Order: sequence, then C-alpha cells, then structure tokens
Amino acid sequence: MKTSNNIKCFAAALLTILASCSKNDAEIVLPKTTANELISFNVVAGTKAVEGMTNDTHAAVAYYLPEGYSFPNDVDYASVYMHEQAISYNISMDNHTTGSDYFWPQDGGSLTIFSYSPYEALKDIVEINPNVINGVTIPSVYDIDAHQDVNIMVAEPMINKKGNDTNNGLTATYHSVVSEIAGINISLQENRSSEVYKLQSVSLSGHYTKGTFSNGWKLCGDAANGTSLFEGENVISAEGINALSTETGNYLVLPQSVKTGQMILNVVYTITTGETVQTISMDVDLRDYLKEFKAGVKYTFDLTIEQTGVISMCPGMA
Repeated sequence: MKTSNNIKCFAAALLTILASCSKNDAEIVLPKTTANELISFNVVAGTKAVEGMTNDTHAAVAYYLPEGYSFPNDVDYASVYMHEQAISYNISMDNHTTGSDYFWPQDGGSLTIFSYSPYEALKDIVEINPNVINGVTIPSVYDIDAHQDVNIMVAEPMINKKGNDTNNGLTATYHSVVSEIAGINISLQENRSSEVYKLQSVSLSGHYTKGTFSNGWKLCGDAANGTSLFEGENVISAEGINALSTETGNYLVLPQSVKTGQMILNVVYTITTGETVQTISMDVDLRDYLKEFKAGVKYTFDLTIEQTGVISMCPGMA
C-alpha cells in the first residue's frame, strides 16, 4: 500500500514545532511524544455485512496537523505521522493495537486516521490518499471475481482526533464497500407426484466485475457473460433448495445499478416424467426486482417455479 504525503512548510504558523525548519525545508518536524497514551483501536461493525470481522487484521495510516489546523480544510499541510501499520487484535487489552507502539502527540496537534481491512489481501492493492472522502483508494483495475474471498471494508475516517475515544481505544467503524449475494433458494409452488424437478445450473450475466475505487466505484471492462453460481443436479421440492454453491458460499458483486434486460439470472432445470426428460432454461430479469446492488448489503433471492413453469422471485436482505 502507498500513502500520499503532501507537505508544505509554512513558516510563522508552525514555529512551535519547526525547531530547525527553514522556508526551504521540505518536511514538517513531527511533535515529540511521551509514552502517555498508546494509539489503539476498538473495531466495530457498521453494518451486518461486516459482522464477524472484528478480530481480523486491519491497516491504518495517520496524518498529523499542528494545533489550529484541521482536516479536511488543511489537508495540504498534513504530514504522515504513522505510516502503514498492521492492526491486530490484542487479547490482553481486548482491543486492536499496532505492531510498533505509537503514542498520541502531546503538543495540541491532531491526527486523522484512515483504515481498511483485510490487511494481507489488500496491502499491495490499496493506496491511502487523504484527499478522498474515506482516504482509501484502489487505483488499479480490481477484478472482484478474482478476489471472491475478500470482502473489502473501509472504516469511517477518524478525523481530527487528539486521543482514544474510550479506554478501549479509538472507535474504528467499518463498512463493506462491495455487495453480496448471500443466498439463492429455489422451490416448487407445490410438490408434483408424477414429475421430478432437478436443478442443473444457475448463472448471472450482465454485471460488471471490474472497477477502480475512489469515493465510490468506477466500473470498467465488459459485462460478465454467465458467471456460474450453481452447478449440480439437485432435486427441487416445495421446501426449496440452496442454489448458491460458490466456493465461498456467497457471491460478491461490485455496487452498480441494474438496468432492464441487462442483468439476467439464468436458471436451468429438468423435468422427468417417466422416461421423458425435458430441459428448461428460464431467464429472470433482475431489473424487475432490484434497482441496484448497494455497497454493504447482503441480498437473498427466493425463486419459485410456478405451475405454469414461470419463475417468480422475491428478493430480500440478509
């Protein structure tokens, strides 16, 4: 991960901390600290989409501004106070701490901290830029289908802080910046004694799987043509079956709008009557049920094969 470090030396206002700084110096001298208050974090989930991740390893970068200056107005004068640090759960302290100890400045200055997770999966992909809203960017094209095991989470910026919020640390509230299909259930409207229905496949087409991230996603590339969400041969009944059999048990989607005829859920099943096997392929236009995939939301799809053969769908949120 890279950080953006824009530093301006503006003489008079910073004399108290620029003990040896001339007008031509390129770097602000950071304040001295004492081992008074350790910078630590209390990681919390801002939405259901990130529940269960509070003990993961995160990363944070802190920017310093002297007393009298604040984010975001004075971002051009900020200096990196804490370079990228992996933040791990500390059992004895019941909070998250950095690998090396960092302490809050003691000169009245403040810190603005940007954080993301998971650290190991994103450290070579994410760049920190204090000029964007959440501080976190993915400047190179990101293929979410190649990272289906990575739920990208970004913390709300911790702005103009001068100490921990509580004894447990600085509150880092995380939100997922991707969407998720968390369940697909297919059932018959009613069981049929003379016919056996078997699900063969479920696939999604027309969604964009690549993009860059900075103040939201910018989609790029071509729309997907038949991403497999289920392959098998499972008997369908009125009780319903799980029709999402990806390796991770869910399917991550970049946030995006859904347009009519653009995003299609294709369901293939067979009907066996005696010795006769009929293969049915049905398309479900998601625009009939959804306007968009929103960041941080888990979606569930309940599909019903009606007596007429038509598939109806009831979307929900997990």
